[in-house]
Amino acid sequence: MTWVNQSGATFSDLLMQDKGLKKKFDIADFTYYSKLLTSTTGKVVQSLAAKIFSGVSKKVKLNLDVENITDLLLTELKIKCADYQNIVIIAHSLGGLIAKSTILKAKGDKTIPPITVFISLAVPHDGANLATVAQYLNSNIQLENLAPLSENVKELNNNWIQTPADQLPQTIYFQGKYDMIVPSTSSIGYQQNAQDVIYLEEDHSSIAKPSSVDATLYLAVMKTIKGLLDKAEVSDALKIQKLEDEDKYNDEIFVLKLMIADVHNKNISSAKNSFYNAEFIRKVIVAKNIISLDEFQQLYNLIEGLYNVAFGMLTAGKLKNGNELVAHIHEKIQNEDQNILKSITALSFIHKTGMLHQLANDSTNSIWWADGHTMASIDDYKLSKNQE
Repeated sequence: MTWVNQSGATFSDLLMQDKGLKKKFDIADFTYYSKLLTSTTGKVVQSLAAKIFSGVSKKVKLNLDVENITDLLLTELKIKCADYQNIVIIAHSLGGLIAKSTILKAKGDKTIPPITVFISLAVPHDGANLATVAQYLNSNIQLENLAPLSENVKELNNNWIQTPADQLPQTIYFQGKYDMIVPSTSSIGYQQNAQDVIYLEEDHSSIAKPSSVDATLYLAVMKTIKGLLDKAEVSDALKIQKLEDEDKYNDEIFVLKLMIADVHNKNISSAKNSFYNAEFIRKVIVAKNIISLDEFQQLYNLIEGLYNVAFGMLTAGKLKNGNELVAHIHEKIQNEDQNILKSITALSFIHKTGMLHQLANDSTNSIWWADGHTMASIDDYKLSKNQE
C-alpha cells in the first residue's frame, strides 16, 4: 500500500505522534479506485490539514481521469472542510497531478479553505516514462494522464505556470534519487518562482513511506508543516490588538514624555495602543525568525531617522508644538510604510509607530516632543504631580 511502511505504520500514524501537530491539525486520506495491470487498488492522495472523512471514500469500480477525480475531491473539501482555516496536501505520484488540478480549480472558491501548502512526493509533473510503456499493455485513462507530454499534463502545467505565484500554495518538491519511474526532470514542477526541492535516498515507492520519525523524509515534511504553524502564530500576533485599560503605561517614560509636552490625551491614547501592539509582536517576530535582529534594528533606525527630520521641523518653527510633531511623524510613518519602511506585509504602520514609542521609552534615547526636555523634566513633572 502506498502510505504504509514495513512496520505497518502509515504516514498519518507517524505524523500524529507529534503532539504539537496533533493539537493543531486533523488528518484525512482521500482514496480512489485505480486498476492498472493487476487488481490492486492504490491509495494515492493524502490530504493533511482537515479531518475530512470519517472513513475512506467509497471505491468506484471504474478508472476515472484526473479531472473527474478532482471533482470528487473538490466535493469532499467543500462539504467536509468548510470550517477549517487552511489545508495542506501531501500527494504521491499521480495523486500530485490530482492535487495540482484541485488547487487550480479551488482557487478563488470561497467555499473551500485556502490550500496553503502542497508537498509533492515523486509526482510526475512532466509525465512518467513507465506510463508510456504500460499503455501498450493496458488501456487505462489514468496511464494516459501520466504519459509524458500528454495533453492533460501540458494543460495542467500551462495553467499552473500562468497562475500568479501568490495565488498558489507553498510547494515543496520531494525527489527520490533512486526513482526509476518518474525522471528527475519530471519530479520538479514548472513555476514562476524558484522551486524548493528536497532530495532523498528513496525510490518511487519508499518516498511515501517514512520508516520512522527519524527518517529524513518525515523530518522534512514536519519542518514544512511546523513552518506553517509558525506563520499562523505570527499572523495572529500581528492582528491589531485593542488596549482595554486606558490607564496602562501611565508611568512609562514614553507616556511621561508626551504628557510634559502637553500632547493631547487622544494622541497619548493612540501612542499607548500602538506601543502595546509593538510590544506584543516584537518577541514573536524575532523568536520565529520572521525578521532577524539586524533587520529589526535597521527598521528601528529608519523610524528614528524619520523622527529626527520631523523634530528638526519643530525646532525650525515649521511645526508649532508636540501635537503637530506627533501627528506629523505618525503620518510620515504611514506614508513610508511600504516604501523605506517596508518589511513583512503584515507589520503595519500601527506597529511601526509603536516602535517609535518603544524607542522613546528608553531613558537613554533622545526622542522628545518638545525642545529642551530632558529626564530632569520628567522628574520635575512627577514631583509637581505628587505635590498637587
